[in-house]
Amino acid sequence: MKPAELQRHVRSHAAWLNGLPGGRRLDLHGADLAGADFAGVDLTRACLAGANLSNAAMSQAKLAEADLFAANLAGAKLQKTDLSRADVRGASLREAELEEATLSEADLRAGVLMSGWEKSKDKDAEGGTTGRADLTSAKMRRANLRGAKLSGAMLSAIDARDAVLYHCKLNHADLTEADLTDADLRGADLSYARFHSTKIQGMLVAGAILAGIDVGAVGIDPAAEEIKANSERLTKMLDSHREWVRTVGKHGKRANMRNADLTDFDLSHRELSGVDFSGSILVRAKLTGSSLQFANFSRADLQDADLTDAVLDGARMPRADLSNANLVRTSIAAVIIKDPSGKTTGASWASNLTDAVFCAADLTEANLRGANLTNSDFRGAKLEKTVFTDTKIDGAKFDY
Repeated sequence: MKPAELQRHVRSHAAWLNGLPGGRRLDLHGADLAGADFAGVDLTRACLAGANLSNAAMSQAKLAEADLFAANLAGAKLQKTDLSRADVRGASLREAELEEATLSEADLRAGVLMSGWEKSKDKDAEGGTTGRADLTSAKMRRANLRGAKLSGAMLSAIDARDAVLYHCKLNHADLTEADLTDADLRGADLSYARFHSTKIQGMLVAGAILAGIDVGAVGIDPAAEEIKANSERLTKMLDSHREWVRTVGKHGKRANMRNADLTDFDLSHRELSGVDFSGSILVRAKLTGSSLQFANFSRADLQDADLTDAVLDGARMPRADLSNANLVRTSIAAVIIKDPSGKTTGASWASNLTDAVFCAADLTEANLRGANLTNSDFRGAKLEKTVFTDTKIDGAKFDY
């Protein structure tokens, strides 16, 4: 297709999106658009089913709710492109560049484009060939695939470092030699997915469905996996931890709840200092009045949690999500370091809240004195009488 004709289609689609007279939805199903330039173009709800978009330039384009059924996007440049809720069933995205792209709730399951452009998801559809979505060797670092459907998808050798795959459907997906370092797969359905030579360092999988998976192969401590179904085990673990704190490590054992699913758990008024909650799901958990000094909440999900009157001084909380959390009178301040005689040394241990999210949280009278709040997000938070003395706020986001 000639560039001038393509531009006419794009302008007509823009008019259609804006409800202007003469506008028409872009429909280029089956078209040969290899190498076309759609960078920054708004193609929301466009029809590109079966189109050849191999090596197309589509970075920062808007393809939300677009029809890309069985399209060929191999090698396409899709950095920071919005593909949320798009129909990408049966499409080829081999070696596509999807860094920081948004594919939340996108459908990347198998699909077949039959003669006459009839769609089918049946395995042996007459006139068609079964097509699994193919993302082999795609570059997906820091991409957002929250809630995407990837059942049975071919994901071998993808680079998905730091990608968000929260609550994704990945059952029966092939993740052979994929790089999932620091990826967030919490709550994902990983049942019978193939993990072979997969890089999983720092991967978060709390709350994931792991039927047919060796939990050790995906980095889960089997003991942590048992916590969510065994409150008696949790009680014993916390009792042993309390003794560990009381005797300064001479007796008992430090609790490890990394990657644990603690949704709706009541952990209020507990001695939890030094517990490792990194990567855990603590949605709606009750931590009221608990002692959590030096606890590790790195990348933990604390949405809607209740931390009223809790003490988290010196805690590590980088990239933790505390959206809508109750932090009234909570202390997340720096800890003053003292020498063996009890005298202050002039040094302190700052709480680490870098990149943490506090959107719509209630921090009324909370104490953040001396905390590192670099790049944290407080938009929509209630900050009445919140103490920010001596904090680092470079890059932090506020409503004012």
